[in-house]
This record gives sequence, structure tokens and C-alpha cells, in this order.
Amino acid sequence: MEPHLGLKIQADLGVGIYSAERVHRMSLELRVQELRSDATTSERLESILFSRTDRFEFTSDAGAVRTEVFTLARSPIRFGRGTSTGHVIELTEENQATFLIPTRGRLGVRVVGRDYNAEEGSMLSLHPHRRRSVVAPADDGRYAALVMMLPIAQFSTYSSSDGSRPFLGGRDGANLRSAEARRLQSYLGFMIGDILADPWQGPPERSARGMLALVEDLLRDLIAAGTDTVGPPPRVRAASAQRVRGAEELLRERADEPLSIAALADELGIGLRSLQLSFREVYGLTPRELLGRIRLERARERLLAGDPSAQVTTVALDCGFTHLSRFAGAYHRAFGERSSETLRRRRA
Repeated sequence: MEPHLGLKIQADLGVGIYSAERVHRMSLELRVQELRSDATTSERLESILFSRTDRFEFTSDAGAVRTEVFTLARSPIRFGRGTSTGHVIELTEENQATFLIPTRGRLGVRVVGRDYNAEEGSMLSLHPHRRRSVVAPADDGRYAALVMMLPIAQFSTYSSSDGSRPFLGGRDGANLRSAEARRLQSYLGFMIGDILADPWQGPPERSARGMLALVEDLLRDLIAAGTDTVGPPPRVRAASAQRVRGAEELLRERADEPLSIAALADELGIGLRSLQLSFREVYGLTPRELLGRIRLERARERLLAGDPSAQVTTVALDCGFTHLSRFAGAYHRAFGERSSETLRRRRA
């Protein structure tokens, strides 16, 4: 049975603070900050996101900002969501890399004399530094964005290179547009929205660890795509086939666990990038994509077994899925019917 862990909420309402705690069976810590003011400026606003805020200014007379930040399973990675009527902020971030994904409105950031801009559907990555950001709302007067932050030192653990080429090539920021960036952006949008829709019913420990494992694998893919220059070999080699066979055995053996592909590569004694390229050669898939197929096959086997006590939710979680709505969509695409239809048909 999973331990009961505290869900902590601290809301900073202007200059007042409201705190509450509730015990729940999940590994989630959430902080919420709201600022509403008729004043147009606020010096040294204390932010729950950044190391130091040097200046903050609303761009309308009646401004409002709301920030929600959470961590999962005691991980140093922070996830969040922010909304605003529009503001300008000058801040210093000392040690956290920041990924910003506007979902409504526009964002402009100036770092060391260079401008970076992001609109709806794009992702901006920023190294720790002093910067000035201008948040512009959409036509409906609202700006919204997703955020992920993690210690910059942690990037070395996600890199498959020798460390001589830092993430983003040593630049202070970048607009990320690769396929790997789109996959990370898509998953963050789904995960953050799903958790913040009802944090009191957030993920249990096992699901939280599974979410983190997927985020970390997507980060490794993104960093590898941005730093590695080795392309896929022209044909399948014996070494690639051997790597894939060993990895596939472990994937099938542990498919129901919160599995990290990077940890799998370490166990096999090969580099993550080599493992990914080998899977591309042999299957035309990533290891994570094959793992998803294995989990779907097992879920279908369970649903077709005709167990009268079987429930779709239980089967999905037991097979390693962390998001039921994603499981439902993937199952329907793979087998042409809903998981509930499979269960009803087998019992009929």
C-alpha cells in the first residue's frame, strides 16, 4: 500500500499568505501564488518560480497574475502553469533552466542583449541568467503558459555526449522546434493540465514516478537531438540487432514498472543514443514507442481474459500506463475499438 503523503498548498495573495495542508495518497507538492493590484508597479515581488524578481509591472490598471507550481515524487523538476492579464518582469534566475510554453498570447524575453520570442504552440528554453520578459495577452485579454524548471547542473545527467558541447550550444536561450521538442511539449501540456485540473485527486506514487521517467526520457531525446551529430547508420548491423534483443527482453520483463529508458541503457552497458539508433534501425521505433506497444498488448490480453472482476482502469494502471485518457486514445488507435468495448464483448 502506498504511504500517505502530505499535499501542501501555499497561496501568496498579494502581501497576505494563506497556507493549508491536507494528507492524501499521492506524492505531490503544490504552491499557488496570486497577485491582484490596481497599482502598476511592485518592486522586488517575491516569486514562487524564480530566484529573484527585481521589478514587476502590470500593463493594465487592474492586473492579475496566477502561478501554480508543483513537484512530483520529491523530484527537483518543477512543473507549472501561469496566467496573466499582461505584465513586464525583470528577474534573475540563478541555477534553474526554464522551459516556457505559451498556450495563449505572446512572450518576449531579452537576455544579454538578445531577444527571444514565443507564441502559442511554441517552446522557449532559457539558461539561468538575468532577463526581462514582456507578457502580452491574446485578444481576449488573457495570457497563459506552461513551465518546467530544473537545475542546470542536472542536464549533464541527461546528456549522451561527452559533456564538451553544452545544451543549446552554450547559448542563453533558444526557440525549440525539433520533433523531440514537440513531443516533450505535447506531453507537458497533457500532464500539467491533467494534474492541475484536480490536484486533490493527483497521481499516486507509482504513477508519479512513471510520469517523471517519461519526462526525463523526452528530455534526453531533446538534448541528444540538439548536441549529437551522429546520424543513423545506413543498414541494420549485427551489433544493433543484439542491442535491441537484449533491451526488448528487459522491456517485456518490466513493462508494468515506471521504466526509464536511460536506466535501461545503463544496465545494458551501452549509450542511450546508441540504443535509440539501434531501435530505429531494427524496428523504426524508439524504445519508448515499443514499450507503449508492449503495454497495449498486455492490456488487451487482460481485457480479453474474461475476468469478471477486471476493470479498465485497474488493467491500464497495472500494465504501466499513467494517464487513463492517453491509454484510451492509444488503445482505440491500436485495436479499432474502445477498451470498455473489448471488456464488454468478452463478457458477453
